[in-house]
Amino acid sequence: MHWDKAARESVLHLGINEAPVGHPGLWGSRGSIPFHAIEAGAAATQNMTLAATSLGLGAGWIGIWGTEAETSIRKIFKFPETLRIVSLLPVGLPAESPESHRKPIEEISQFR
Repeated sequence: MHWDKAARESVLHLGINEAPVGHPGLWGSRGSIPFHAIEAGAAATQNMTLAATSLGLGAGWIGIWGTEAETSIRKIFKFPETLRIVSLLPVGLPAESPESHRKPIEEISQFR
């Protein structure tokens, strides 16, 4: 795939060039209520992040709605103008897995 220089630079400056997969959080809407696209795209991105984590993968949410990166990704993938890109989600094996310091739910909940 040919990426022009401007598109490449606007996406790669986000620090995602080491991730093997970068998934755009897409939502199609430029209609009368465009902010529902933000909500739906954010919910989809959260669900993809949780799914990746459950599989032992690392994922990092990069919000790109209304930025130069959104325009560049639309151009790179030839997405139509009616499609808004809420986020970019790089996914891969995490470089580190810090130890959890969470308390057990039984220790902090009044419901047992």
